[in-house]
Amino acid sequence: MDRILEIAWKQQEKPFHAETIVSDDLISISTLRQILISIVGHCELYYPSDYCALYKFDDWHEHDGYLTDSDLITFHDLRSVLESDESLYQSRHQDCDVYRAFYPDSLDFLCRYDILDENEDEEYPGIWGSFSFSGYGFDLREITKRLRDYSNVTFSQQNSKEYFDKTYG
Repeated sequence: MDRILEIAWKQQEKPFHAETIVSDDLISISTLRQILISIVGHCELYYPSDYCALYKFDDWHEHDGYLTDSDLITFHDLRSVLESDESLYQSRHQDCDVYRAFYPDSLDFLCRYDILDENEDEEYPGIWGSFSFSGYGFDLREITKRLRDYSNVTFSQQNSKEYFDKTYG
């Protein structure tokens, strides 16, 4: 996390005051990319750049809790990462349990994804990853609706504060 999100997490404030959608198992990179394209599409529609700033950071929360700095990013940059399975794979951090993440300055949501190295897990040959989306209200309902298109992937919805408490590195 960055310092802003760490404070919000510890005080159970946005985006940690409601629910987090989590993939229950690893997801193939091609399916994960399609899911992230859908999520980014929603976020770009409801959080346009003239409304708020968008930040990205490396999230070490599950690895060891190291705090990082955030940088500005655009939705154009996010779409570039999602242009192909290869570009998404190349965007990974390359350290275990370190997510790539983005959120708006309104703190209305936090979206994170993690990509494993190719063939990293013996049970999952190829390239796999996972994601989480923390938010509330309309955003959470809309992302949940969008995920219905992926019947081969299971998701759970958990209390955000509790989820981030239990996954802390």
